[in-house]
Amino acid sequence: GALAGLGRTDRAVVVLRSMARRWRAGAPDRRWSVECPALTVVADPSRLEVAIDSAVENAVRHTEENGSIVLRGLTAGDEVLLEVADDGVGIAAGQLSLVFEQFHSAGPHAGTGLGLAIVRAVAEAHRGRVSAANGPDGGAVISLALPAYAAGA
Repeated sequence: GALAGLGRTDRAVVVLRSMARRWRAGAPDRRWSVECPALTVVADPSRLEVAIDSAVENAVRHTEENGSIVLRGLTAGDEVLLEVADDGVGIAAGQLSLVFEQFHSAGPHAGTGLGLAIVRAVAEAHRGRVSAANGPDGGAVISLALPAYAAGA
C-alpha cells in the first residue's frame, strides 16, 4: 500500500511524554504538559520523534520564561493529530503559509529555518500533512496529521 514499510505504533503518547521530559530538562523555565490518550498511528517512531522534537524546539524558541508548551495527541476522523502548542508571540498572518518552507525563518527568535521544514518532510513521508495556526488565546499551534491505524486496512 501507500504506506508500505511503515508499521503501526501505539507509541505516540510515549513520544510526546519523552519529548516533554527531555525538553523540560533543557528548558526548565517553561511550563510543560502532555495531553494524549492511547493512540495508534501508522508511523516510524524514530522519525516521529524527530518531527516532534523540531516542533518543540520551535516552541521553546518562541516562548518566554514561564511560558506554556502543551504536547497534545488526539484523533480526528481517520487521522491522529499530534500538536505542539505554546503561548508565545504566535505567527504573523503573512507567515503562516511559509513557516514550513526550508530556510524560512522569521521573528526575533529566528532559527535556521530547518526545524518546521523537517516536521513537514516527516509528515509527507508518512502520507500526512502539517499545519500552523495561532491559538485562540495567542501563541502558535503546530499540527502533524498522520493516518490513524485502522485494523484490517
